[in-house]
Amino acid sequence: MANTINRAIAYIKEPAEIEAAFAEESKTMDLEVPNKAVGAQTVKYQHIEFGDYVLDDFSKTSGYSTKDIILTWKEKTLTQDKGDSLKIDIMDDEESMANGIVALHNRFVKKVEVPALDKYRLSTVAAIGGSNVINLTLTSSNAVEQLFYARAMLQEYKIDITSLIFYCTSTVEANLKIEAMKQGYWKQGEWNGQLDAKLSSVDGIKILSVPSAYFNNTAIQGILLHPSAVAAMKKYQETVYFAQIPGFGKRRAQIDEGVYHDCWVYDELNRAICLFITTTATKKTITYAAGDDSATGDAPTQVDVVPGGSITLAANAFTLTGKTFVGWNDGYNLYLAGATYTIPNANVTLTAVWK
Repeated sequence: MANTINRAIAYIKEPAEIEAAFAEESKTMDLEVPNKAVGAQTVKYQHIEFGDYVLDDFSKTSGYSTKDIILTWKEKTLTQDKGDSLKIDIMDDEESMANGIVALHNRFVKKVEVPALDKYRLSTVAAIGGSNVINLTLTSSNAVEQLFYARAMLQEYKIDITSLIFYCTSTVEANLKIEAMKQGYWKQGEWNGQLDAKLSSVDGIKILSVPSAYFNNTAIQGILLHPSAVAAMKKYQETVYFAQIPGFGKRRAQIDEGVYHDCWVYDELNRAICLFITTTATKKTITYAAGDDSATGDAPTQVDVVPGGSITLAANAFTLTGKTFVGWNDGYNLYLAGATYTIPNANVTLTAVWK
């Protein structure tokens, strides 16, 4: 009679290769700031404006002119209170060789918590209004050139360009690396004083690839920013382990993992960000304002323009008795009439400045 022998089956724990394949570190650690919300949900910071941004003349008769000072408090509120409990029966854990709740927790942090924070932060930045925009598809032939052009746009707004970060999709990173290596701009292992073999940079700009879903906008290929423009804050984060749960003796283990956090871009620094988009975005409106209730005349008109597009600033059509028109202010910079102006990721009001 023929033998009937069942083949043996070996159940192994999750291979170390699978564990090692998942990136543990957060992609947005550079954006984290010290917790300024200790004991509170809301953070306020001081915002200072002046009546105009023109340096006035000194008069031997009356001295210096008086500049209006406008001080307000900007408010930011933490809104993201997230977390989960992981529970496992001790006997189930032993019999399934799951290797304990700590191993399960580590995987939860890698696959759920860290990506969730990264996605929230980058999608928040991607949605901010007023950012600079470059509207074209990045390829291996233009990626380096356009990255440098974006850096120049930030520099135009007096942004420090010595510690910029470029978050991009893996496809863009590959295209960027191909050309940057040819031109000698690609550097590995160091950025802004940080030493790490995994660090990549292009001419001093840190390169970090992330899943395209993190931008929460399929049109966005990348975001160039100064890390100080973004405040990623964690007010409260905890990992609590329970080895004994009432009613279960020592038969059940539980880990509670939670984080109370938020992320925002400082209103004054949205021009420290440049978005790279691949499709024609919704057009933005451009409005001219007199800048003084006493001014007369009709406002110049301007057709709507897509972010990243340019216009020639109109000549002044207003009149203000006793004052001379200086230029147009978009809330950040002063521009002369006739200057070329690039449309940001927001509707724009250009206000007349008088002297």
